[in-house]
Amino acid sequence: MMKKINKKKLLIIVVLIGITIFSLVLVENNRKHNILTNKIVDTLHITDNDTKKEIKKVVNKNYDVLTDRKQVVKYISKNFNKINELYPNITPENLMEIYSMYINQINIKKEDDAKPANPKLHVDEDKLPVATIDIDGIDEMKFKLFPNEAPESVYNFIDLANSGFYDNLKIHRLVKDFVAQGGDPKGDGTGGPDYAIKGEFSSNGVLNEHKNKKGSLSWARSGDKDSAGSQFYINLNDNTSLDGDYAAFGQIISGEKGLEQLNNLKVDAKTEKPSKELVIKKITVDTKGIKYPEPEKLKN
Repeated sequence: MMKKINKKKLLIIVVLIGITIFSLVLVENNRKHNILTNKIVDTLHITDNDTKKEIKKVVNKNYDVLTDRKQVVKYISKNFNKINELYPNITPENLMEIYSMYINQINIKKEDDAKPANPKLHVDEDKLPVATIDIDGIDEMKFKLFPNEAPESVYNFIDLANSGFYDNLKIHRLVKDFVAQGGDPKGDGTGGPDYAIKGEFSSNGVLNEHKNKKGSLSWARSGDKDSAGSQFYINLNDNTSLDGDYAAFGQIISGEKGLEQLNNLKVDAKTEKPSKELVIKKITVDTKGIKYPEPEKLKN
């Protein structure tokens, strides 16, 4: 149990967390999330594992908000009297509730502001495109794509896949019960094409009803919400912490055994790379005779 934290001490904690993040800008995304989680846990002297897990979920979903020092400090400063009233003997768990109060307030506004995408063409359900992902040593998987709700995402995937972009690239990141990520021409999580696409998810103003549930296909990105290029991931579990912040644009319709095979492979826990090289032999998309436009390409 912590003693009562005054306003100055509370702000110091927030600033410490913020300063830590500014020094980590160039570090790979998942490592940054882990470092921020550990910094919060260490700063607040949290030992309870359940609380640590909750903090990890909050960080994964709200990384951009948590690392915007000015926003967090401004919120806590403005609401400190209310916070002190609610939490006269503030504990580490209380402080995470304070973060959650702030984050929920931001996310509700983002959901309210989000608008449906404006696709260049509407596709009937029976004509939805189907992607086939063939990974060496893994059962073939097929995914129905959603061009009506996430058009730029689907146009981009079709364009890359049917041009042979993904042929012989690797699944470079594999996290059990989380994701299998690939599509990076460099193979280390830092590569992509020479452009980016619009992030089609609610925190970026696009109402996308498709979730990051098990078997869904989504775009990976950096901290910039409009930074997805060619790296995609397959959800190996229901990853609700990613909903609203990462664009889901497809769902598995056959080959579920492939998900289990990916999830059961041995992985180097430090690097999150599969112990055995996973080569994407080919990805193709059956467009059912429909000609899809190229995505709108943004500066990378």
